[in-house]
Amino acid sequence: VRKHRKLALDQANKYRRRGIEQSELDAAALLGFAEALARWDPARARVFSTFVVHWVRNAIQTYLREQAPLVRIPG
Repeated sequence: VRKHRKLALDQANKYRRRGIEQSELDAAALLGFAEALARWDPARARVFSTFVVHWVRNAIQTYLREQAPLVRIPG
């Protein structure tokens, strides 16, 4: 689990420089990691790391969408 947690935080690092604090990105990544843990079914024979990346990216992108302004003002 520790290696996969690090994988989740590494995914969060890819979204730096978007005007969001790193701690907030890490929190969103860990929420996605928790969601992956809750949903993963070893009987389906998926690779867990691939499953984690999907849920982490989903959680981070959802967080970024919620934080973005509705209309971007040029300038």
